[in-house]
Amino acid sequence: METVIKKAWNPITNEEYEIEMPAPQVIQEALLEINFPSGGILKKKIAEMLAERFSLTDEQRDAKFRGGKNGVLVFNFHLDNVIHTLKKLGKLVEPKNGWADINPDQVGEQVRVIEQDSADSGNTTEESIEVNYQQIRKELAEELLQQIKDNSPAFFEELVIDLLIAMGYGGY
Repeated sequence: METVIKKAWNPITNEEYEIEMPAPQVIQEALLEINFPSGGILKKKIAEMLAERFSLTDEQRDAKFRGGKNGVLVFNFHLDNVIHTLKKLGKLVEPKNGWADINPDQVGEQVRVIEQDSADSGNTTEESIEVNYQQIRKELAEELLQQIKDNSPAFFEELVIDLLIAMGYGGY
């Protein structure tokens, strides 16, 4: 199984450390192999199923990174990112306002439904906001980096010059 190293944080000692986790592609493949029930499935249940499938240790399951009062579970955060990616690709549907948002004809072999699990997450509103903020920030950074990579070297050179001028280094 392909893995990646992620940063984690011990809220008791306030120390950061590194921990090995399944790679996003591995999580995505496993997620798409799940036989989703017709009524959907809670994210919490998916996390439990995948943690079992990957034989995550207690340390891996409990690893947190800074965020909110007590930190955010590393594996669950990265699972949320994979779910978000699959939603953008149209392979997952997550209802925003209950099941009325879901077109029953859409739900099938290619589109899976994940039920929102906000009441069962154990996060306070501040923690949920922090997690969402971090996720949006990460997605924005990935999108900007991809846009830069998709352009020419000349574009990158101009971007660096514009950035340096905006930071006050040189200019007119």
